[in-house]
Amino acid sequence: MQERLGYFNVRNTLLKLIELNVIPVVNENDVVNIEQLSETTIGDNDTLSALVANLVDADILIILGKLDGLYSSDPHIEKNASFISNVDNIDKAVLAMGGDSYSEDGIAVGYGGMAAKLQAAKLVTSAGATTIMASGLQEDVLTKLMAGEDIGTGFFIQRATG
Repeated sequence: MQERLGYFNVRNTLLKLIELNVIPVVNENDVVNIEQLSETTIGDNDTLSALVANLVDADILIILGKLDGLYSSDPHIEKNASFISNVDNIDKAVLAMGGDSYSEDGIAVGYGGMAAKLQAAKLVTSAGATTIMASGLQEDVLTKLMAGEDIGTGFFIQRATG
C-alpha cells in the first residue's frame, strides 16, 4: 500500500508541474556510489525516463545521447554500421544491436549505454507511446525535433502479436 501511495504522490506532483508549464527534471543520482546504485531497481537515466514517461502517460519520450540514433552495430567499432531511422518492433534482433551494454563511445559499461536506451524505448512503446533517440550534442536538437525534422531514430508503438 505504501508503494502505491508513493506512486500516486510522484505522479500527481509531476502532472501538477506539467500543468503549471514547469518542465520537471528527474535524474538518477549520479553522485551516489556504485554500490548504492546497484541496490536500486533503476540504475540508469534511460530506464528512469521510460518509467516517468509511462507514469505521466506521455505521448513521446525523447532520449538524448552521444550518438544520433540507433546503428546496426557499434559505429565506433564497426565502421560499416548502418544508421536505422525507424523501428516498428523492438524485438530480439533490435535489442541485440545494443550489444552487451556498450556505451555510446565504444567502452563497455555496466549501466546505461545503447542497451539501456533500447530497453527504455521498448518500455515506452509497449505502453503506447513513441520514443525518439537522437544526439544531445546536436545544436537545437529539441527545437528541431519539435519542428518535425527527421533526425534521430523513431521507435513506434509496439503492436500486440498473437
